[in-house]
Amino acid sequence: MADQSPKPTIYSISPSTTPNSLTVQSVWTQTGGGPLAAGFTQLVHFTQQGAPCILGVAANGKTAAYQLQNRSPWITPVDSKIDLGGPCDIVQPFVIGDRLHMVAYQAKEGILRFYVIADDFSSSKPFEYYRMRPPGITTGWTVLQPITYLNNVYYATYNFDIGAVDLFSISVTANSSGGAPPLDTRNVWSWTWAKGWTRFAFFTLGGENFFLKTNTLKPNVNIDHLNNDPNSRSNEVGTQMDLEDAQHLDIVRAFYQAGGAPYFVTYMKSGKTTFNRVHGDCLGWTTESRLSAVADATQIVTYRIGDQSFALFY
Repeated sequence: MADQSPKPTIYSISPSTTPNSLTVQSVWTQTGGGPLAAGFTQLVHFTQQGAPCILGVAANGKTAAYQLQNRSPWITPVDSKIDLGGPCDIVQPFVIGDRLHMVAYQAKEGILRFYVIADDFSSSKPFEYYRMRPPGITTGWTVLQPITYLNNVYYATYNFDIGAVDLFSISVTANSSGGAPPLDTRNVWSWTWAKGWTRFAFFTLGGENFFLKTNTLKPNVNIDHLNNDPNSRSNEVGTQMDLEDAQHLDIVRAFYQAGGAPYFVTYMKSGKTTFNRVHGDCLGWTTESRLSAVADATQIVTYRIGDQSFALFY
């Protein structure tokens, strides 16, 4: 495996003895060329048989899987046969019918491929979906986020360039053919927002789905509530919110602390990093830690093992 820069680094995130603060510290930095290979354009966090894992996806669609631990060796390669069918712009995991699935999306062609991921880290033949006429045209998405609401599975999508936003349902069908998963997907609602929203951080609070987002064309920061009712769609809980360095951030990711309390981490390639607790009314947040993290990371994966939260910078 080739060496890489920056060095993949894991930080632990723990409550501090000081109120309204977190203790964030480096617990592992990769040396040499492994275990994480260089060149992944996506790192996808998922759980398999109760164990937290990540799937590294390269630009050509090749994958490698790893299991995460809360102690040394921290990251262990897994023998994986997950095949996503070639290059893909977005890969996301979801669970339906008690089985792990992944959706691999190609933006230019507008093709979604849904796979069952077996316990041995192999993938099924794909169920494919695309739509070239309204509602719910599937080309050009820059966001594709699976969510669960009232025990049903959906995914929300957004197109940065034209502002199109959609919600789709995913359901299990009676049967399928050719080894593809027995799934169906349908547009629930279709709408248009302003162009230019990016750096989405989806989180749940009280069983409801929310997300933080930043507009870089018309500077703004919102927290929105996502609804599966076509009459309600989504609504701004807070707008014109004061997020530090909002127009210069490179990565924003949600994570959770004890009791499911939602937080988010912000990151700039200089290494400037903040850890922020979302207020219960979703009208603001408190910055509980600041960190000079590893510089030039392209991805952050947040995860929780037992009572401990972690962030992997890659």
